[in-house]
Amino acid sequence: LNVPPPPNLSLFPTIANMVEELGCELALLKFQESEFFATLSKTYPETAKSLTRVFLNRSGEAIVATFRHIPAAVPFHSFEELKGINVPTLILGNRDDPIHPFEYAERLSAAIPGAQLREFPSKSDSLEEHQRQFRHHVRIFLNTIL
Repeated sequence: LNVPPPPNLSLFPTIANMVEELGCELALLKFQESEFFATLSKTYPETAKSLTRVFLNRSGEAIVATFRHIPAAVPFHSFEELKGINVPTLILGNRDDPIHPFEYAERLSAAIPGAQLREFPSKSDSLEEHQRQFRHHVRIFLNTIL
């Protein structure tokens, strides 16, 4: 959250290195052959698919820059800073997302005054239900603040 690099993103620099060394196509093949990908596919199939699409939808330079920058960046330095947020805030999370752990959503919600935490289904449970519930929670939130 506020300390780089977070353990949930430990794979990102590895992906950046593979793309830089091998290019997108060969890096994708190597990634798909890895034990990490096999485990991710069994446990979080939609997350695995999502990471696979990254190799296909961006240039190698963009992948390398993004996957090196995100784990090194922090959106805030102290949870104390979050107490100064005084706008309506919606935090969405689910328990089956290794890239965005639910515990992070809980910590953010606890730190931001008046934040609303809503749990919704994981992509790995049902992509359609994930998208439907995401839209539902955002719609309700926006209707209450507008």
